[in-house]
Amino acid sequence: MSKLCTIFPSVSQSISAFENAEPLTFPDMQTPTVAQIETAIDVLNKLAERLNIQAAHFIVQLPETQIGTHYAGTIGLETGEQNLNIKNLTKKLKIWEEELTEETKCDPAKPSMRSRFNDVLEQCIVLEEKYFAMSRAS
Repeated sequence: MSKLCTIFPSVSQSISAFENAEPLTFPDMQTPTVAQIETAIDVLNKLAERLNIQAAHFIVQLPETQIGTHYAGTIGLETGEQNLNIKNLTKKLKIWEEELTEETKCDPAKPSMRSRFNDVLEQCIVLEEKYFAMSRAS
């Protein structure tokens, strides 16, 4: 008395739904304030600190065996990669913060709502539209 129920649509249905989907559009996004960027930088720095503490905690708990040493190396490598990613993102945010500060200094009455973030967002939307156009054509 078992009844076969399908939870997921078939692959062909999923592919056709994806191909027929309209490209995502984003509403006009406002440039964040300098304070919001500073907060994001602080959060990223705290995340890097927490990653280091957690990695050290895990490494100390590992046994002093060959596999323990292997895991310790893996944890150290992954933590280093994450810290590098966080550091790169923090640098980009600091550059963005400086740009916003300069824009505000130039015309404090009317700060520009444009930034490199909006340019990147527009490029992503254009690339997405090209991708959907190519997938519909094939």
